[in-house]
Amino acid sequence: MIRAVYVRIWEPLGSGGRSIWTDERWADELSQPAVHTSVARVGGAVAGFVELEAAANGDVGIVIFGLLPEFQSKGYGAAFLTLATRTAWNLSSPSGRPTTRVWLQTSSTDHPHALTNYKHRGFRVFETTPLT
Repeated sequence: MIRAVYVRIWEPLGSGGRSIWTDERWADELSQPAVHTSVARVGGAVAGFVELEAAANGDVGIVIFGLLPEFQSKGYGAAFLTLATRTAWNLSSPSGRPTTRVWLQTSSTDHPHALTNYKHRGFRVFETTPLT
């Protein structure tokens, strides 16, 4: 299910990314002890998902965050990112170390509201890399 949700989220963005992964590669990724996924639901319907990865040093990356196109621009992203960020802060690394930093990456191909959403949830720009 996670793979299908991922493909539906990123297909309109024209970003291949994990869309080309095999079922086996997805299974391997999602079975890692440091990887945690959650599915967002609205009225019982799958609306999106998040993948968090806890590093040994206490960092937790929001590796994937996205909503299905029909749930975008309706305020669900704010609520879902708030919950995902809280979850990230409450994770421990596989070695038991508490979370000391939560980070994520975005790009110019993300939804136009993505960066604003991240900033409103307390994230700040750390580095900008120009497109080549």
